Amino acid sequence: MIYDSTGNSQNITLTAKEYDEQLFMANADFIVTRTPEVLIYRAYEDLASVYSSVKIELVDRESGEAYSTYSVQSMKLVRKFDDWYITHLNIQNESPIDPLPAHLVQDKAAISASAAVEKENNDLATPKEGIPYDSAKVYHVRDVDEPPVYPGDVASYKNMLDQFQVTTIATPGYTPFIITIGEDGLASLSYVHDLSGFQISRAESFVRSMLIWYPGIKDAASVKCKIILYIHD
Repeated sequence: MIYDSTGNSQNITLTAKEYDEQLFMANADFIVTRTPEVLIYRAYEDLASVYSSVKIELVDRESGEAYSTYSVQSMKLVRKFDDWYITHLNIQNESPIDPLPAHLVQDKAAISASAAVEKENNDLATPKEGIPYDSAKVYHVRDVDEPPVYPGDVASYKNMLDQFQVTTIATPGYTPFIITIGEDGLASLSYVHDLSGFQISRAESFVRSMLIWYPGIKDAASVKCKIILYIHD
């Protein structure tokens, strides 16, 4: 996700090759330093998800002028033959008119994603005794320790709801549907069976417009969590 000069967001999807080409072009003009700070980490057997704040520093190779910004990045990893591979990477760049919250940009000691994955043998990566981890389980918001939270202020979230004629409470003339917030903060539609084709199209656009959520937390780890919403008939 990127932002134009007015702060409007735009989603861009790249293949691994296209993303590599973007990095190559950036490194041609700038000396780029990325410092990730892992905020939430979850791993079980051969799957892992990482939710991190990344400080990005750029130095112009010609002028020497320096720039810095932040992004929130979530990634899904899979282990093959003792090596970890990124299967999905989502980057939400900081908006020039709506900077990331302070707790996401503190300059703390960074932990690399690869180092985080190495935690798989410690308590964080091992399901707690009596609480086996089910990667397919989706929790209701009332059953987690901390429910998912949409980034930014309440007004921006409400504006997005109003734009797509969506509400968080049952209302006459509105039909329920369910979105799932993944362990990495990505939102997806998970129940639309009661919606018309037009409503489904609007709900899809609604989800695509979302930023990366702060995922739900249970037993000190991120989990999938479902949210029931209602869209205008």
